[in-house]
Amino acid sequence: MSRLAIPVLACGFLLIASPAELEELPDSAVAARQEGIEKFQQWRETIPDLEQRQYERVKRIGTGVLWNTRALVALGVLQVITLFILIRVLGQLASLKKISFIRSAAIEPISDSQPDATSPSHMPCQWKGLSKTTINNILLVVTSVSIGIGAIELGLRLAYLDQPWSGRNFAVDPVNQALTNAGIIHDPLVGYIAAPGIRSGTTYNHGDEGIRLNRQPKSDDDNRIRQGGILAVGDSFVYGSEVSDDQSWPAHLERLTGLPVINGAAGGYGFDQAYLRMESLIAAVKPKILILGCIPNCIQRNELRLNAGLVKPYFKAENGTLRLMNSPVRPYAPQIRHVGVWRYVFGHLYTAYWLADRLRLRTQWLVYEHEYQYADTPDGPEVTCLLMERFAGLARQYDAKPIVLMEYSGPQALGMDTSRQSTKVPYVLKCAAQNGVAVVDSYAYLREQYQQSAQVFWEHWVKQPYDTISHTGHMSGPGNLAMAKLLAEVIGKPTAPGKLP
Repeated sequence: MSRLAIPVLACGFLLIASPAELEELPDSAVAARQEGIEKFQQWRETIPDLEQRQYERVKRIGTGVLWNTRALVALGVLQVITLFILIRVLGQLASLKKISFIRSAAIEPISDSQPDATSPSHMPCQWKGLSKTTINNILLVVTSVSIGIGAIELGLRLAYLDQPWSGRNFAVDPVNQALTNAGIIHDPLVGYIAAPGIRSGTTYNHGDEGIRLNRQPKSDDDNRIRQGGILAVGDSFVYGSEVSDDQSWPAHLERLTGLPVINGAAGGYGFDQAYLRMESLIAAVKPKILILGCIPNCIQRNELRLNAGLVKPYFKAENGTLRLMNSPVRPYAPQIRHVGVWRYVFGHLYTAYWLADRLRLRTQWLVYEHEYQYADTPDGPEVTCLLMERFAGLARQYDAKPIVLMEYSGPQALGMDTSRQSTKVPYVLKCAAQNGVAVVDSYAYLREQYQQSAQVFWEHWVKQPYDTISHTGHMSGPGNLAMAKLLAEVIGKPTAPGKLP
């Protein structure tokens, strides 16, 4: 302020002390001076903003330095306390009365000339316990350290967490999809569903109950569940991952048939989750047609109770019937063998997470590998076969036509990936047909496309950055249109000719 005071006072002195002189100045000089004063005032008015920006910048830098310093100090304090405890304990052990061992002669036969073996000097070794004072000191140190860590933990949780009383293991946050995947929310029946109300332009938009919309919404009415059409449920191939809303096959099918198509899929579903999701939506949708779509991996996922860090329900086959297990589904908690003892115990401390983050030790402390856990249901194909029977019964209950769609990745369609054989896809589809479920198996269509043109074949899937010839992503817009046309033929509606909309 002292630097600014001089020019301000100078201008004020000139304006007040010599008005006559100012009046005698030429018009050009007066105008020039007035312009100078105005520029000065404009510059002066910007000073508070400049000072505020500089203050905020210094504050940010100072805050970072302060927190890092506090973290270092906290570590130092913990180290000192640890050393203090070790020194006290070792000192107490050193001050103990030395342990007496039986002399070597004691193992020899006792003679008349030898002292009695029952004398104090020949008694078996005895351990003298810690004194009451020592025990009190140790308890005092442990209690003090515990209270100190507890206070730090409480303060950090209140300062940084939306849910301070969460009991989650923070060491697995990078692979805890309930936290890292904003597109899903926990669901006690299915494990998780697409999060309602998601908006991302023309890419991914979700409506009521977590349904994937078939176009970018223009009003709230576009979010609602439309009744009397088609309900499609399955994994990411049904959801339409890697394509925009209007390029998923449910969106194409809606345009081809003229019927509203409700997309209740979510990435990573097994057949078990897809069926449960269909059960939860069918009353609200009241569909005329039910479509259960998946890839061969969905059959294998029936055998999991934990899929890539996402807890899921599963069915257990017992004497030809299905028993629902792991329901209601609880939030993810890691296994000790996956994260290790230290992370399993201390991973629940947000203080440990906070220190690892501030000291740039995230890669050493946090877990970056997704966890999978098999259930006690080794036969995924058998469970899927029994689910087809339930699927047919559900369709009869609501007077709807059931259809199962089997999709494939490019490598699966060519046999480079043998999951079609290992998961017994033909057996599962035979079960579906025997229960009156219409089967749409895209395998023959895709093989035919490859025989006609390898380039056209690979265009059915999204090309990944590391792909050269083959495309290893999800179905592309043209691929999803092809699936929609296969379904439209079974539904009985004529397919619209031609080009992608």
